[in-house]
Amino acid sequence: MGRAHYWNFILDEDGRPIQNAEVWVYLAGTSTAAELYNSESGSFIAGPPATHTFTSYQGQTDSTQLIKSDENGYFEFWVGDQEEINGYSPTQKFKVKWFKAGIASGEIDYINIVVYSAGADGQGFTYRSTWTPGVSYDPYDVVSHNVSGSEIYSYICTLDHISSSDTIPGSGASWNTYWDLLINTGGTSGSSGSSGLSFILEGAWTNSTSYSLNDVVNNTPASTGLYTTYICNVSHISDLSNDEPGDGVNWETYWYQLSESGSSGSSGTMGTAGSGGTSGSGGTSGSSGSSGSSGTMGTAGSGGTSGSGGTSGSGGTSGSGGTSGSGGTSGSGGTAGTSGSSGSSGSSGTSGSSGSSGLLVDAGSYNFTQSSPLSSWSVNHSLGRKIINVEIATGDYFIQPDTINFVDDDNLTITFSEAISGKASIIAGSGTSGSSGSSGSSGSSGTSGSGEYTVEAKTTDYSVTSDDTSKVFTTEGAGAQVTFSLPTAVAGLTYTFCKLETHSLVVSAYTGDYINDSSSGGSITNSSAEVTNSINIVGVSSSLWIVNNATGTWTTA
Repeated sequence: MGRAHYWNFILDEDGRPIQNAEVWVYLAGTSTAAELYNSESGSFIAGPPATHTFTSYQGQTDSTQLIKSDENGYFEFWVGDQEEINGYSPTQKFKVKWFKAGIASGEIDYINIVVYSAGADGQGFTYRSTWTPGVSYDPYDVVSHNVSGSEIYSYICTLDHISSSDTIPGSGASWNTYWDLLINTGGTSGSSGSSGLSFILEGAWTNSTSYSLNDVVNNTPASTGLYTTYICNVSHISDLSNDEPGDGVNWETYWYQLSESGSSGSSGTMGTAGSGGTSGSGGTSGSSGSSGSSGTMGTAGSGGTSGSGGTSGSGGTSGSGGTSGSGGTSGSGGTAGTSGSSGSSGSSGTSGSSGSSGLLVDAGSYNFTQSSPLSSWSVNHSLGRKIINVEIATGDYFIQPDTINFVDDDNLTITFSEAISGKASIIAGSGTSGSSGSSGSSGSSGTSGSGEYTVEAKTTDYSVTSDDTSKVFTTEGAGAQVTFSLPTAVAGLTYTFCKLETHSLVVSAYTGDYINDSSSGGSITNSSAEVTNSINIVGVSSSLWIVNNATGTWTTA
């Protein structure tokens, strides 16, 4: 019998703690209050009333408020396991909501709290705000510093010291001895997103192998003959007859199907429109032509363009709709297949239904400067959407405006309590699910592309192209160092490189481009003997790549 401890910090966009924020806990995806304890061995405490909506808690001060954040933004509670009174099994997930009047609100849903065993606590960080000379800094202290113009960088302390001109992060003569670059914000940072799950790509499923929660494998079940991707639900040792994904007797207990690829089929040739003839007696309808099976998964990228409708013959029967490929997770929409050929002359057949759209991800940004002080800024960002993040900075500080009015998809107005000047960063980066395409007229709808990541192994040097964006490259099977040469930097391009052999992996920038703080046309290298090190690089301008995430030791040159 035991209890699982959950804790977290509630911070604003600048990393400052939010005190006295109200916290409410529910079962995942519902408004059913969770059963909680106030300590590891303390008494049971009743949850918030299930009849209340989240908005009804705003300003509420009665005894149903159970949890609030302290002066550090910290809050905590305990949940009993399945052997505890009012406890839960490890498969139960939870939803945490929080609210602070006049500040902000948020929620995290589908949190794993009750687990089979608890992991060790991770290393903590101490945020020390803007770097200041003459101050004592300790390891794992984090500071921000304006190194060049309007770009703000974050650094983490690696050695305790008293700050001086020699230790200025990013520019001091000995700064590398005391600091490591944590992140280059490239200006104003975007607002924090919800926490997501981490997935581990394990390749093809194999028998008698230990799999853990959120491991991702691929398998081609004999029952379907289709290449399919699965994610692990429960840690286990694999058994061919019991849990082989898609075929095992109890496979759905251990795996969840992510996507399924259709077999490759050839597109039908577009039919030529028949010329109008004299109407005769009604002939027998031609039988519907069978549509090709769905194509193999297209390269992940921007949303695919719909195939143009086939020219209809006079009174021909429409071809039946092509089978849609299953939607991939977080992938860009594949290019739609071309329309099937028109049927032979006869009575009009029924149009095939459209394939479901893949996940569409747009990205764009706009930086605005207000030189003269005004209490109302008018911004024309031309990003074509209202789902955007807006950050405002004046001098060395981020500030909160009074209101932000989204006038239309390309314009917004920012108001303040007094006239000020400064900068605004507008970022559109939300992913939205593409709507289903309408039924094609007289021609069958093209097959939707799958949205999986494409993984390619390279054993020799390779020149990356813009068409490779969102791909994952590995060095599996390489017998020597492999160098990946990037194309000219373009905002929005992104690549992931995985070092799976002991030889060095080098990522080289195009002439005149930079990777983080590298030299012009420089590179970033992992030369350790360790394997499974990886790095994700994102283009943020026409000459700069930044490291979005990395494991292992990477050195710029």
